[in-house]
Amino acid sequence: MSVHSRGRICLWEGGSLWIGETTGEIEPHAHHAVQLTLSFGDDFRFEADGRVVTGRAAMVASDVLHAFRAKGEIAHLFVEPESRIGRALLAAFCAEAPVSLLPQAVLQDAADALARAWRDGAADDRLVELAKAAFGALAPAVEQASAPDARVREVIEWVSENVSEPLSLEGAAEIAGLSPGRTRHLFVQETGVAFRSYVLWLRLMRAVRRYAEGAPLTEAAYDAGFADSAHLSRTFRRMFGTPASALRMA
Repeated sequence: MSVHSRGRICLWEGGSLWIGETTGEIEPHAHHAVQLTLSFGDDFRFEADGRVVTGRAAMVASDVLHAFRAKGEIAHLFVEPESRIGRALLAAFCAEAPVSLLPQAVLQDAADALARAWRDGAADDRLVELAKAAFGALAPAVEQASAPDARVREVIEWVSENVSEPLSLEGAAEIAGLSPGRTRHLFVQETGVAFRSYVLWLRLMRAVRRYAEGAPLTEAAYDAGFADSAHLSRTFRRMFGTPASALRMA
Protein backbone atom coordinates (compact mmCIF):
# COMPACT_ATOMS: atom_id res chain seq x y z
CA MET A 1 0.00 0.00 0.00
CA SER A 2 1.44 3.35 -1.02
CA VAL A 3 -0.86 6.12 0.10
CA HIS A 4 -0.61 9.29 2.16
CA SER A 5 -3.67 10.60 3.97
CA ARG A 6 -4.66 13.43 6.26
CA GLY A 7 -8.15 13.53 7.60
CA ARG A 8 -10.67 12.16 10.05
CA ILE A 9 -12.50 8.93 10.73
CA CYS A 10 -16.02 9.00 12.15
CA LEU A 11 -17.71 5.82 13.32
CA TRP A 12 -21.27 4.80 13.97
CA GLU A 13 -22.98 1.49 14.59
CA GLY A 14 -22.70 -0.44 11.35
CA GLY A 15 -20.79 2.16 9.36
CA SER A 16 -17.99 4.69 9.14
CA LEU A 17 -16.78 7.75 7.28
CA TRP A 18 -13.15 8.33 6.26
CA ILE A 19 -12.77 11.85 4.94
CA GLY A 20 -9.75 13.97 4.06
CA GLU A 21 -6.91 14.48 1.62
CA THR A 22 -5.46 11.41 -0.08
CA THR A 23 -2.55 11.00 -2.46
CA GLY A 24 -1.44 7.65 -3.85
CA GLU A 25 -2.70 4.17 -4.54
CA ILE A 26 -4.23 1.49 -2.35
CA GLU A 27 -3.15 -1.88 -3.70
CA PRO A 28 -5.72 -4.60 -4.49
CA HIS A 29 -7.75 -5.56 -1.42
CA ALA A 30 -11.26 -6.67 -0.50
CA HIS A 31 -13.37 -5.57 2.45
CA HIS A 32 -16.65 -6.83 3.78
CA ALA A 33 -18.27 -3.42 3.92
CA VAL A 34 -20.14 -1.84 1.02
CA GLN A 35 -18.22 1.29 0.05
CA LEU A 36 -19.42 4.62 -1.30
CA THR A 37 -16.61 6.92 -2.47
CA LEU A 38 -17.07 10.60 -3.24
CA SER A 39 -14.46 12.98 -4.64
CA PHE A 40 -14.66 16.67 -3.83
CA GLY A 41 -12.44 17.55 -6.79
CA ASP A 42 -10.56 15.43 -9.32
CA ASP A 43 -11.66 12.05 -10.62
CA PHE A 44 -10.51 8.94 -8.76
CA ARG A 45 -9.73 5.56 -10.29
CA PHE A 46 -10.94 2.09 -9.29
CA GLU A 47 -9.77 -1.14 -10.87
CA ALA A 48 -11.68 -4.36 -10.26
CA ASP A 49 -12.28 -7.56 -12.19
CA GLY A 50 -10.19 -6.28 -15.10
CA ARG A 51 -12.32 -3.15 -15.42
CA VAL A 52 -11.26 0.44 -14.77
CA VAL A 53 -13.77 2.95 -13.43
CA THR A 54 -13.02 6.66 -13.13
CA GLY A 55 -15.29 9.34 -11.75
CA ARG A 56 -16.31 11.28 -8.66
CA ALA A 57 -18.97 8.98 -7.19
CA ALA A 58 -18.84 5.19 -7.10
CA MET A 59 -20.11 2.17 -5.19
CA VAL A 60 -17.97 -0.89 -4.41
CA ALA A 61 -19.70 -4.16 -3.57
CA SER A 62 -18.71 -6.16 -0.50
CA ASP A 63 -15.85 -8.67 -0.67
CA VAL A 64 -14.71 -7.43 -4.10
CA LEU A 65 -10.99 -7.29 -4.87
CA HIS A 66 -10.19 -3.77 -6.05
CA ALA A 67 -7.42 -1.18 -6.26
CA PHE A 68 -7.88 2.56 -5.77
CA ARG A 69 -5.95 5.66 -6.79
CA ALA A 70 -6.78 9.27 -6.01
CA LYS A 71 -5.35 12.69 -5.36
CA GLY A 72 -7.23 15.34 -3.44
CA GLU A 73 -10.15 15.47 -1.03
CA ILE A 74 -12.02 12.18 -0.79
CA ALA A 75 -14.77 10.70 1.37
CA HIS A 76 -15.07 6.93 1.81
CA LEU A 77 -18.31 5.79 3.42
CA PHE A 78 -18.65 2.19 4.60
CA VAL A 79 -21.73 0.25 5.65
CA GLU A 80 -22.23 -3.41 6.50
CA PRO A 81 -23.84 -5.42 3.68
CA GLU A 82 -26.05 -7.27 6.20
CA SER A 83 -27.77 -4.04 7.19
CA ARG A 84 -30.99 -2.89 5.53
CA ILE A 85 -29.26 0.03 3.81
CA GLY A 86 -26.37 -2.22 2.75
CA ARG A 87 -28.71 -4.76 1.17
CA ALA A 88 -30.61 -2.01 -0.62
CA LEU A 89 -27.43 -0.47 -2.04
CA LEU A 90 -26.10 -3.82 -3.24
CA ALA A 91 -29.37 -4.63 -4.99
CA ALA A 92 -29.68 -1.21 -6.59
CA PHE A 93 -26.11 -0.52 -7.69
CA CYS A 94 -23.92 -3.64 -7.51
CA ALA A 95 -25.98 -6.36 -9.17
CA GLU A 96 -24.18 -6.10 -12.52
CA ALA A 97 -20.69 -4.83 -11.69
CA PRO A 98 -18.38 -4.94 -8.64
CA VAL A 99 -17.67 -1.20 -8.95
CA SER A 100 -20.35 1.10 -10.33
CA LEU A 101 -20.33 4.78 -11.16
CA LEU A 102 -23.21 6.59 -9.49
CA PRO A 103 -25.41 9.45 -10.71
CA GLN A 104 -23.41 12.46 -9.60
CA ALA A 105 -26.43 14.74 -9.78
CA VAL A 106 -28.18 12.71 -7.08
CA LEU A 107 -25.15 12.90 -4.79
CA GLN A 108 -23.95 16.43 -5.54
CA ASP A 109 -25.75 18.08 -2.63
CA ALA A 110 -24.58 15.38 -0.21
CA ALA A 111 -20.99 15.63 -1.45
CA ASP A 112 -20.99 19.43 -1.24
CA ALA A 113 -22.38 19.33 2.30
CA LEU A 114 -19.76 16.80 3.40
CA ALA A 115 -16.97 18.84 1.82
CA ARG A 116 -18.09 22.05 3.55
CA ALA A 117 -18.45 20.32 6.90
CA TRP A 118 -15.01 18.69 6.63
CA ARG A 119 -13.31 21.94 5.64
CA ASP A 120 -15.10 23.85 8.42
CA GLY A 121 -14.03 21.33 11.07
CA ALA A 122 -17.56 20.19 11.89
CA ALA A 123 -18.16 17.87 14.84
CA ASP A 124 -18.17 14.12 14.28
CA ASP A 125 -21.92 13.93 14.88
CA ARG A 126 -22.53 16.35 12.04
CA LEU A 127 -20.25 14.45 9.66
CA VAL A 128 -21.99 11.18 10.54
CA GLU A 129 -25.37 12.79 9.92
CA LEU A 130 -24.25 13.95 6.47
CA ALA A 131 -22.72 10.56 5.65
CA LYS A 132 -25.98 8.81 6.47
CA ALA A 133 -27.82 11.37 4.35
CA ALA A 134 -25.60 10.45 1.40
CA PHE A 135 -26.55 6.79 1.77
CA GLY A 136 -30.18 7.78 2.16
CA ALA A 137 -30.11 9.74 -1.09
CA LEU A 138 -29.19 6.53 -2.93
CA ALA A 139 -31.67 4.24 -1.22
CA PRO A 140 -34.80 6.29 -0.47
CA ALA A 141 -36.95 3.17 -0.61
CA VAL A 142 -35.24 1.59 2.39
CA GLU A 143 -37.71 1.62 5.23
CA GLN A 144 -36.77 3.69 8.24
CA ALA A 145 -35.57 1.54 11.09
CA SER A 146 -37.97 1.47 14.00
CA ALA A 147 -37.06 0.71 17.60
CA PRO A 148 -36.07 -2.96 17.93
CA ASP A 149 -38.16 -5.49 19.80
CA ALA A 150 -37.74 -5.09 23.57
CA ARG A 151 -35.99 -8.47 23.81
CA VAL A 152 -33.49 -7.45 21.15
CA ARG A 153 -32.90 -4.14 22.94
CA GLU A 154 -31.99 -6.11 26.06
CA VAL A 155 -29.53 -8.21 24.05
CA ILE A 156 -27.98 -5.09 22.49
CA GLU A 157 -27.54 -3.53 25.93
CA TRP A 158 -25.98 -6.75 27.25
CA VAL A 159 -23.54 -6.91 24.32
CA SER A 160 -22.56 -3.25 24.70
CA GLU A 161 -21.84 -3.71 28.40
CA ASN A 162 -19.84 -6.93 27.92
CA VAL A 163 -18.29 -6.56 24.46
CA SER A 164 -14.77 -7.31 25.68
CA GLU A 165 -15.93 -10.59 27.27
CA PRO A 166 -16.68 -13.92 25.55
CA LEU A 167 -20.18 -13.65 24.08
CA SER A 168 -22.33 -16.35 22.53
CA LEU A 169 -25.70 -16.71 20.87
CA GLU A 170 -26.68 -19.02 23.73
CA GLY A 171 -25.94 -16.24 26.20
CA ALA A 172 -27.96 -13.81 24.13
CA ALA A 173 -30.82 -16.31 24.06
CA GLU A 174 -30.83 -16.43 27.86
CA ILE A 175 -31.05 -12.63 27.99
CA ALA A 176 -33.90 -12.62 25.46
CA GLY A 177 -35.73 -15.53 27.05
CA LEU A 178 -35.89 -17.36 23.73
CA SER A 179 -34.28 -20.35 22.06
CA PRO A 180 -30.96 -19.73 20.27
CA GLY A 181 -32.61 -20.30 16.89
CA ARG A 182 -35.43 -17.87 17.58
CA THR A 183 -32.96 -15.33 18.99
CA ARG A 184 -30.83 -15.56 15.84
CA HIS A 185 -33.85 -14.99 13.61
CA LEU A 186 -35.30 -12.15 15.69
CA PHE A 187 -31.95 -10.36 15.98
CA VAL A 188 -31.46 -10.32 12.20
CA GLN A 189 -35.08 -9.32 11.66
CA GLU A 190 -34.86 -6.38 14.05
CA THR A 191 -31.32 -5.10 13.41
CA GLY A 192 -30.56 -6.21 9.86
CA VAL A 193 -27.30 -7.89 10.94
CA ALA A 194 -26.40 -11.30 12.34
CA PHE A 195 -25.61 -11.55 16.05
CA ARG A 196 -21.98 -12.58 15.50
CA SER A 197 -21.46 -9.78 12.96
CA TYR A 198 -22.92 -7.28 15.40
CA VAL A 199 -20.61 -8.41 18.20
CA LEU A 200 -17.59 -8.33 15.89
CA TRP A 201 -18.50 -4.86 14.71
CA LEU A 202 -18.81 -3.49 18.26
CA ARG A 203 -15.46 -5.05 19.15
CA LEU A 204 -13.86 -3.53 16.10
CA MET A 205 -15.32 -0.12 16.92
CA ARG A 206 -13.95 -0.29 20.46
CA ALA A 207 -10.52 -1.33 19.20
CA VAL A 208 -10.55 1.36 16.52
CA ARG A 209 -11.31 4.06 19.06
CA ARG A 210 -8.64 2.84 21.49
CA TYR A 211 -6.00 2.59 18.78
CA ALA A 212 -6.90 5.95 17.24
CA GLU A 213 -6.55 7.48 20.72
CA GLY A 214 -2.97 6.23 20.93
CA ALA A 215 -3.20 2.82 22.60
CA PRO A 216 -0.81 0.15 21.27
CA LEU A 217 -2.46 -2.22 18.81
CA THR A 218 -2.15 -5.20 21.16
CA GLU A 219 -3.72 -3.28 24.03
CA ALA A 220 -6.56 -2.09 21.80
CA ALA A 221 -7.14 -5.66 20.61
CA TYR A 222 -7.31 -7.18 24.10
CA ASP A 223 -9.46 -4.34 25.42
CA ALA A 224 -12.01 -5.02 22.70
CA GLY A 225 -12.12 -8.78 23.18
CA PHE A 226 -9.96 -9.89 20.25
CA ALA A 227 -7.66 -12.88 20.73
CA ASP A 228 -4.60 -10.83 19.81
CA SER A 229 -3.43 -7.95 17.62
CA ALA A 230 -3.20 -10.26 14.60
CA HIS A 231 -6.90 -11.12 14.95
CA LEU A 232 -7.73 -7.42 15.14
CA SER A 233 -5.54 -6.63 12.14
CA ARG A 234 -7.17 -9.35 10.03
CA THR A 235 -10.63 -8.14 10.98
CA PHE A 236 -9.74 -4.53 10.29
CA ARG A 237 -8.30 -5.32 6.89
CA ARG A 238 -11.35 -7.41 6.00
CA MET A 239 -13.70 -4.62 7.02
CA PHE A 240 -11.81 -1.63 5.60
CA GLY A 241 -9.26 -2.95 3.14
CA THR A 242 -6.33 -1.12 4.74
CA PRO A 243 -3.87 -1.79 7.59
CA ALA A 244 -4.91 -0.71 11.07
CA SER A 245 -2.07 1.82 10.99
CA ALA A 246 -4.21 3.87 8.58
CA LEU A 247 -6.34 4.83 11.57
CA ARG A 248 -3.69 7.32 12.57
CA MET A 249 -4.23 9.31 9.41
CA ALA A 250 -4.83 12.67 11.02
